[in-house]
This record gives sequence, structure tokens and C-alpha cells, in this order.
Amino acid sequence: MKLNTELSMRKLFLLGASAWAMNFAAYAQETPEEEPATTLEVIEEDSDEDESVQERIVVTGSRLQRSEFSSTSPVQILRADVSRAAGLVSAADILQTSTANSGLQIDATFNGFVLDNGPGASEVNLRGLGAGRTLLLVNNRRISPAGVEGAPAAPDLNLIPSILLDRIEVLLDGASSIYGADAVAGVANVILRDDIEGFEIAGEISQPFEAGGEEVTLSAAWGTTSDDGYFGFGAEYNDRRRIRFADRDDVSLCTQNIFTNRDPSRPAVDTLANCELSLINRTFLPIGFGSIYYTPGSTNIGIPNFTESQTSIVDADGDGLPDVDIFDPLFNNNASARQSNADFVSPLERWSIYAYGENDIGDSGNAVFFEALYSNRRSSSNGGPSQIFPTVPGDNPFSPCNEDEGGVNCLGFFGVNFGNQDTLPILSVVGDRESVTAEVAQTRFVGGIRGDIDFLGSVGLDNWTYEASAQYSQSQGTSTREGILNDRLTLSLQTSVRDPNTGEIVCGIDIDGDGLPDSNSQIGIFGDEDLLSVPCVPVNLYAPSLYVEGGGTFATQEETDYLFGTRNFTTTIEQTIYQGIVQGDVFELPWNGAQVPLVLGFEYRDESIDSQPDIVARDGLLFGFFADQGATGRRDLYEAFAETEITPIRGMPFAEELTLNLSTRWTEESNFGALWTYSAKAKYRPVDWLALNGTIGTSYRAPDLRQQFLAGSTGFNTLTDPCVVPE
Repeated sequence: MKLNTELSMRKLFLLGASAWAMNFAAYAQETPEEEPATTLEVIEEDSDEDESVQERIVVTGSRLQRSEFSSTSPVQILRADVSRAAGLVSAADILQTSTANSGLQIDATFNGFVLDNGPGASEVNLRGLGAGRTLLLVNNRRISPAGVEGAPAAPDLNLIPSILLDRIEVLLDGASSIYGADAVAGVANVILRDDIEGFEIAGEISQPFEAGGEEVTLSAAWGTTSDDGYFGFGAEYNDRRRIRFADRDDVSLCTQNIFTNRDPSRPAVDTLANCELSLINRTFLPIGFGSIYYTPGSTNIGIPNFTESQTSIVDADGDGLPDVDIFDPLFNNNASARQSNADFVSPLERWSIYAYGENDIGDSGNAVFFEALYSNRRSSSNGGPSQIFPTVPGDNPFSPCNEDEGGVNCLGFFGVNFGNQDTLPILSVVGDRESVTAEVAQTRFVGGIRGDIDFLGSVGLDNWTYEASAQYSQSQGTSTREGILNDRLTLSLQTSVRDPNTGEIVCGIDIDGDGLPDSNSQIGIFGDEDLLSVPCVPVNLYAPSLYVEGGGTFATQEETDYLFGTRNFTTTIEQTIYQGIVQGDVFELPWNGAQVPLVLGFEYRDESIDSQPDIVARDGLLFGFFADQGATGRRDLYEAFAETEITPIRGMPFAEELTLNLSTRWTEESNFGALWTYSAKAKYRPVDWLALNGTIGTSYRAPDLRQQFLAGSTGFNTLTDPCVVPE
């Protein structure tokens, strides 16, 4: 046995702060027995025998097998070993170094947004055209979408184990005629290692100088290679800790020096918070004041516990400054301790198991191959405090503007009285839409056979091979989020009255018209099943417990239990693929001996999605949160494709190489018909060290599962999508 131990230190730069990390790897493998010296026979480069025995490879961007790593398409190679030495471990980390990736969720700093694949996902988005238009392959084969909520449209990079990565080939060219409709923007092809010999252990610990962001990755792999084939097995565990806003000066410091025009006897420099304002602990009065701020025990406008902030209206102490500092953390949610405790980078835990291999079938010239993957990731995110701003009717018993319940004339400062006034308290409540947890598991199986078609050699067709494969993938995702149920809050605020018989405040719908809510009267009014057996609870949005820095809590546990609900989502995606390819040389150009290859193939793909929201998610019942009705549907595609490549000129002065690549694809989508696509590429090399590439082609963008079957979702408009045609 041979044991090599490698210990290195590297620097990380995270949010402008340097950090040290420790990489350690241990490798144990069988030492081969010493073999006798071998005499190598030199064969001339241009011999026919050399062409027949050379190993041929497939380069991303073409289905053709070739004897050298060259292509008419621009391909960027990201070597995993080089990336690991630089401290980049996962596929997402490695792809982040590619300048072609843009506008994608490839890290974990996107919290609280409407995301196509749900929280915790990392996607590939080449040239800013969207993750749904970028194809992700593993060993030249598709990997299905995986995610939660709505209708995930793209594969998740987090599910690929890093220890088995050999390289990532990034095709920076549209490839619909080669790979299909979803390769409009390009292709990222993850190539796994086929040279593992023995047992390998690798680990990485990342410890930034500042708190948070610690990451541990433990990996193990075992493999064997022989003349008949290879086998590889890998397992990996990754645990990334959260980074809070408070952990980094770049995003936690919210003060700056502001020069102000003050009295000379007072300091010339005032320190104020410059955080982006997110104002809470205030009430909006549509008439008269606008926003007034919670100042317990004091007022400058006659409304108990509320103060007007603008000097243009009132300056109670006469100092020429606002009576309320809206930059104070009590009012500015973004400067509060709870916001500082929110996640800038969310935590993630994932583990994956991958087995794959290939083996010859005797001396038949055929080989069988397989791949099997199971991966699981769990993520949680604390997005920080959010706002609620419901309307409280003027006759609500808890309203400070309800004179019938001991309130005041809220417009008395102006000398008018329009009666009880509606108000809009703007608050943050602890636990409301702050946290989301998500879990995604994916299973993938690939099996197939490949080999030589020797009998075609008798008719002058050399190097012809075939490959037939079948693939099945399934992903299951769940997500959970808690928040305030808007329908219940609205029911309580709109119907709360004081019972004259008991003196208690009650709420609900008054069906019989006696002025008091009836028992179970909310049934059928708001149309939500979860209200059928839940009695209404009066909610006091002016309770002092709600008006604290960063948000507070309801006055009673009954109010909390009544208002808080859970938003659950379960998403299942299945994909089945059958593919067959034959390829080989058709003829040889008589003037330069260049072979003209041809690829013919077909592919059948069946995809289905079953994304089921609960009623809270379906109807958007959380206050201020989007509705998502999920997706249910199935589609299939039949595709046939062909590709060839011609090198009419090579080895001539100022024309070292001129290569033309031609491809076409016929796609029939079950719901949107059929169409031909084509591509023509050219590579001209006047000298060895200079190459000029050009491409012209068409794409057929068949709508994906999300675009076809998403039942409905509210959120932010895709205003910057270059592929969306305005009405």
C-alpha cells in the first residue's frame, strides 16, 4: 500500500476579508507490480494503421468522435484538479470561474426571492439567457431538473459529487441541432474521472478569518481500471455554515459621518445610519400626516404614543431637527439586530453517492456501461424580518383613532374631525416569512451498450460504432415556510367588535344581522378550507409588544396560533430517455486524405412533473407572499439528428486548416409540433497558432415543463429576459 498525505494552506477572499483554509487529502492505492521494460515501436503519423488504433474522444459541441481535442465550436475547459488546488471544490464553485456564466443563482446569497428552482439551488446560466436555456450534461448525457416549488426548469449543480469531477467543458455556442431545444445558450458538460485506481480520501476545511461561513467537505472514492474497462465509486458529504450580515463589515456597518448645518455650539458632525430604509413601527394615516412613528409615552400631535417626524409640520423641542430619527434601528428594520442576524449566505448540507463504469463483453468488440446516482441536499434560510401593512378599520376596537373605544380624534391637530379614521400599521412580526427549509433528493440511473460495427468495413465504411442507452431520473423536493395568514388577519381586523353583553371583543361574520359575529360564521365566506373549524380571534395590532426593534410579537398566544400558518410544497419530476447513435467515416477526400465522418442518431425523451402546493401556497395566503399553484403535466419528444465534418483544406500555406461542420436535427414535441433546426460551423487556421471560428444556425425552443404546465404564479416580472417577446 502507498499512502500520500498532502497538507496545504490557501487563502480565501470572502466578501473582501481574507481567510485561511486547510486542504487535506489522503490517497491510498494499490502499487502495481514492476513490469519489464517495453520497447516502443515508432509509427509514422500519417500511417493508416495509426488512424485505426488511435483512441477517439467526443468533444462537447459535437457528436463526432475524433482523434484530437479540437472543435469548430468554442469550448472552455475547466480542469477540476486545477480548480481544487485553488480551493474550488464543487461544480458550482468551478463554474463560477467561467466568465460565460452570468445572472445565475450559483451561490447562496439569494434569499427571499421568487426562484425558478426554489431555495437552495445552484443553476447554470450561460450568456444571461436563463438556466432553462442552458443544457447541463454529465458524461455527455442529460441530467434532469431538480428543485422545489412551482416548476423547476433546470438541473441542480449541488447534487453532483465533486471528488469524481475530472473537468467541465463549457460550450459557448448555441447547440440545438446537436443536443436539443434546451441548448440555445450553450452546454456545460461535467466529465467524471475514469482513471481512479485504488482508494482515495479527500477533505477540505474552510475557516474564514471572520465568523461564519465555515465549510467541511469529506469525500471518498474507489476505482479500478483495466484493459477491459473501469469502475468508479464515490461518496461525498458537505456542510456549509451560514454567514450572517453581522459577520461581515461590508454588509453590517450602517453608519457614516454626515456634515450638518447646526448651531456652532453643537458638534459639527453628526453620525447617522445610512442603511437602506425599511421603516417599521409606524402607522400610516391616509389623511393629514402620512406616517407617524411609535414613541411610547409621548406625542407631538395628540395621538397617544405616536409622533410626527417632519419638521415642516411640527418641531416640538425647537432644535430644527426631526423629532423622530427614522434611521434609528427602532424604525429602520435594515439597521436592526434581527436583520443583522439574517443570512447573507444560507447554510447547506448535502451528500451524494455515485457509481459508474464500463466493461468489455469478451472479445466481441462491445462494452456495457452504467451510471447510478443518489444525492440529497438540505438547506435552510433566514431571510430576516419582513413587513406587514394591513388596513385597520376606523371602528376596530383596538384602533387609536376609534373615539367610540377611548381613542382620539386623529385629525385634531388640524382642527377637524372626520370621525373614526382607517389606519395602516406597518410592523414586523417575529417568525413571519423569515425562514424556509428545503430538501431535494435525486436518483439517476443510466445503462447502455456500445461497440464496433465491423461488418461495414467490408463495404468501405471504416471506424463505424454504435451506442444505445436508456436513462431514468427522478427528483423529489419539499419546502416549508411559516408566516401570517392574510385571510385570517383580514377576517379578524374587519369584523372585530365589542360584545355589549360581555364587554369582550369578538370577531367573525354577522350572518343574522344582530351586530355580533355568529359561531362558525366564517365558513364559506373566505373560501378557505382551513377556516372551516377555526374560530376567529381578535387581533390587536397596536399592542406594545409588537412595536420593538426588529419586530415584535402578538399580545397573546391565541393571536399567534390563530394567525400563523405553514406553506408546504412537494415537487416530483421524472425523466426517461432512450437514445441510439451510429457513426463512422463515410469516405476519404482524394486530394488530402481527410476522412469525412457521419453521425446518425435518435432520442426519445419523456418528462413529467407533479408539483403540489398546499392551500396556503396555492392561494398565496401568507401576507405579502406570492401565490404558486404548482404544475402537473407530461410531455414527450422524438428527435432525430445528423452531423458531419469536412476538412477540404489542410497543410497548405496560409491555410493550415479549413474545417466545415454541418448538423441538423428534427424535433417533434407532443404539445407543440415539429421543426427542423440546422447549424453550419467553420474553423479556419491560417497558421498553427491562430484559429478563426464562425457559426450560423437555428434553434427550436420547445417550452419546458415550467413554461407548459405552471398553473399560475405571482411574483416579479421577468423584465430583462431577452427571449420574451412583449405583447
